[in-house]
Amino acid sequence: TKVKILVVPFQLKDNPNYLFTNSMRNDYLTAGDNIASFSNGLTKVEFVFAPTIPTELTNSDMDQLKINQREAWQKDESKSTYGFVRKFLKDYDSKLDFTGINGVILAGSSTSPFSDIAEAFMFWNSPDAGWFRPADTAEGQIYNAVLLDNHSSSATITHEMMHLFGLQDLYGTDTGPGRLSLMASNEINLLSYEKWVLGWLSDSDVQCFANISSGNIYRFTFDYSKTNQIAVIPTDGDPYIVETTKVNGRRYLAFYSLDRKSTRLN
Repeated sequence: TKVKILVVPFQLKDNPNYLFTNSMRNDYLTAGDNIASFSNGLTKVEFVFAPTIPTELTNSDMDQLKINQREAWQKDESKSTYGFVRKFLKDYDSKLDFTGINGVILAGSSTSPFSDIAEAFMFWNSPDAGWFRPADTAEGQIYNAVLLDNHSSSATITHEMMHLFGLQDLYGTDTGPGRLSLMASNEINLLSYEKWVLGWLSDSDVQCFANISSGNIYRFTFDYSKTNQIAVIPTDGDPYIVETTKVNGRRYLAFYSLDRKSTRLN
């Protein structure tokens, strides 16, 4: 119900005039408001803004990290964004207080048009976690982190934070939900299904069918006065989802199948 996020602005050596401005801060606060709205007030985000940390990193370093992210991240952790985040938290642990923190956002000051990194990291405890092992700090382990190598819009910040809640990207396919979900577009909206799996939608707004036969016709109704309603229809393959949602004041009726193996929408 309450999430505490530490935002750590970091300054590149070749950007000596960088300032983490009130406008930048407000983009994070707006992201928090978006999440409160998605959850109907059930989840509230508190941001803690750390002082800006000067580093020896350069724009060129961040450009190379972007190249590594695309081409070599699975080959060498030390050159990957995973390694970058883990090393940053270790190197500046003494300057940061992670007490009670649920997630960390590293907010970079890159001015390069080529880097543009916005990536979320979810770690867990497991003997074979490898790159996905938690980051150790003096105050405990960090399981959730986001790396933004330059300032991003409130929509992008919200998108990356939603990964920390467990949602996955839904863009990059012709069969995705498009403007109905922030995970597929820049629209400040989530699928009703996404809200439900996060516990932000009451089970009373969801109709789950069982023992469905393809030889029969079934009927269900939605209350038009309610925005977020879902019907889950199982099949021999992937289940069908029918839902109501609202984007920019317009109501939509959406229907799609859910690929349970990749959690992709069609």
